[in-house]
Amino acid sequence: MFAPLPPMPALPDPHAVFITHEDTPRALTEATLDWVPRHSHRRRRNALRWLITAGVLYSLWSLSGLLIGLAACAALVGVYRRRWNSDPARTFAMFSSVAAPGTVMATRFGPDAFDIQLGADSHRRIRYASIRDLAVTTEAVTFREGWHYHTYPRELFPDNTLELLVAPAPGTTPAASTDSGLPALPPIPSLTEPTTVYFVEPGTTSRLVRVPARRYRVRRAIVFTVLAAIYLAALYLIRGGAAVPPAAAGILVLATGFSIAYVIDRNKRERLLAQRFPPGTAFAARFGPEAADLHVGSLRTRIQYEWIKNIVVEDGVVELAGIDGGVYPRELFPDSVIAYIHALNAEVAASR
Repeated sequence: MFAPLPPMPALPDPHAVFITHEDTPRALTEATLDWVPRHSHRRRRNALRWLITAGVLYSLWSLSGLLIGLAACAALVGVYRRRWNSDPARTFAMFSSVAAPGTVMATRFGPDAFDIQLGADSHRRIRYASIRDLAVTTEAVTFREGWHYHTYPRELFPDNTLELLVAPAPGTTPAASTDSGLPALPPIPSLTEPTTVYFVEPGTTSRLVRVPARRYRVRRAIVFTVLAAIYLAALYLIRGGAAVPPAAAGILVLATGFSIAYVIDRNKRERLLAQRFPPGTAFAARFGPEAADLHVGSLRTRIQYEWIKNIVVEDGVVELAGIDGGVYPRELFPDSVIAYIHALNAEVAASR
């Protein structure tokens, strides 16, 4: 049905090249797991929310109310931990795929951004001004770009390029970049003979954020409702019916606060995505028999169909579960392509 995909063009004139070995997935996994607890803005934000919740419970219903609430949370977290694999297992599996032994990785640095190519599967351009929470070890370089975390082998970043990655003050560029003398990076090669091309329209980036965010919000609302029900039932059994109405009012206040925080976070995501993909930005896809090439803004990537855990089509958006950042406009994925992936990938077909 589809012709084989051509090789991804090699990164021209790289500053560093690294060939992964058997120990690379382990080193990248350890660097990521050491970095995330110290720098994850999501975990810090969630911890702040739970601290506020605990403070409200304690202030309204003293120690007994706090203990009941913590017991309800612990019970639900236990269920989730049994349902999903641990972070180390998932992280190691991911790096075993993208950094399998023998994978050729390369970097090229420009005055305001650097290109990184991971084998035949990814060519990404990352702006220095978007880098946050940089950590450098003898084996890896780890940082955050927006809501995405990146960990790469240390060998891809020569010592004289590390100062380029340091986050500048808001509204400025790194001092090192202005004095680097590096030439501008060439354009990322476009797809040859793309199957589909879509140009971003006003409202596209909003859809790409709101559709998956709405599903996320529904799941979190279910979790919150279950916790609230467990809490109120335990409170009724321990302290009687008189304690339930004020407790329900407190829970309603918490739910309102969480909803406001959700809207603020969603709007921020929309603004950032609109800056990355202004109207007129081209999204292109070319589908092969076993994989698809996608060129979206400053990222060109090859997605193996076997990596896809599920395909969700909703309100003009296609979400590829199991793919980092795998949310795309519906126009990129014709019905025939979605049907083909369902037929080829047994895991996707089973979850359809």
